[in-house]
Amino acid sequence: MEDESHLPFTKGLSSKEALVRLVRQGRQTVNGWSNTKDSHGYGCTTGRVLCRNSFVISLTSALFLLVGAATIENQLSFGLLGLSIFHIAFLCFAHYVQWKHFAHSSEIKKHAVLRALDYVEKVSTSPMPYAPLGEPLSDDMFTQTAIRDNKIVAVPRLLLVEGDTLLLRPSQIAPCDCRLESGETLKKGGHIGSKVTVNKFTGATTPLTAVRAVATSTPLVEHLNSVGASRRKSTPLEHQIHYCLHVVGERVILPVLVSISLVACSARFLHDGIQSLFATRFVFAIPSLIILPLVTPTIFFVLLFVQKMGNSAIRNELHASEGEYD
Repeated sequence: MEDESHLPFTKGLSSKEALVRLVRQGRQTVNGWSNTKDSHGYGCTTGRVLCRNSFVISLTSALFLLVGAATIENQLSFGLLGLSIFHIAFLCFAHYVQWKHFAHSSEIKKHAVLRALDYVEKVSTSPMPYAPLGEPLSDDMFTQTAIRDNKIVAVPRLLLVEGDTLLLRPSQIAPCDCRLESGETLKKGGHIGSKVTVNKFTGATTPLTAVRAVATSTPLVEHLNSVGASRRKSTPLEHQIHYCLHVVGERVILPVLVSISLVACSARFLHDGIQSLFATRFVFAIPSLIILPLVTPTIFFVLLFVQKMGNSAIRNELHASEGEYD
């Protein structure tokens, strides 16, 4: 009887079993996207108009507006009070809409991958068409020689699954983590230790047969993890807005204006004498903390509107369905 420990190296997997494993591991990976922390967070990135810095500055401006809601006679100004409350509500709403926008983009990507996996699951019941074995044997090819259904076939590397029996050439780069028949563990991108021998008398090389190995990882899982962590490319308009707001505005304009305004505010307060702090309306000596943050949240909605209109025009030209190109 054949040793059971060598069965994976001789018979391999069936096409149906391999696709079932592929779909199961793919779904587990995609469903785990929601558990991974957003690497961008609330930092000032190109695709994120509203970030932590803009939120703090805008909230500070709203607090200053609340302080300045008292008139010169120390009476409450309902106009400024309403403006402050509106500004805080609008600021929170803008950040919520941006968060939903990013979450919606992630859900669209997730549903697209799940639809592709559903298609793979449907075709797993029919015979699997494999690429011909006559392709050039190079490390740049997109297929890997493997044993499926007790036959040697060329399997697309992205469709390899854990448990597949691979046939590796001595100089070939491993397409995934695998275990050789000798018990040696080979990481993805590694080479087999065996080399072609040279006959000392004739100078001819003695070719070695392909080495059998069992895959211990699934390339699709690594690919889906990279897809889940990836972000869409930013448009030139987003790069310009990011540079104006988060580079020029927050690092150059705001510090200069705040410094000048604080000096002017201090000088005004010191020369007012008997007047109270609220009566001097000192907050309006710092316009940079009020005007710029009031405008910042609206930029996100302008950018979102332009993006939606552009995507709508693309869908109309390509006759695409609703939800595509979002």
